[in-house]
Amino acid sequence: MEKGKLELPDEISSVLIERAKKIGGIGSLGVTNKNTVGVCAEFRAVNRLLLNKSDIVNIRLTEAISPRTG
Repeated sequence: MEKGKLELPDEISSVLIERAKKIGGIGSLGVTNKNTVGVCAEFRAVNRLLLNKSDIVNIRLTEAISPRTG
């Protein structure tokens, strides 16, 4: 991956693809029009869990807290 360039994972869980469609789809700017769906760390973490046979109902994310702004 080129430094500073965000790329989609090579393999994406079909469950995650379906969920992403609800907010514009992978590669879209989602509901905020600020961030590309599919390139953030949270997406990658959930994708890895799903590809390793976790069930989406067992995956929870907490609210993010920015170290810069608290």
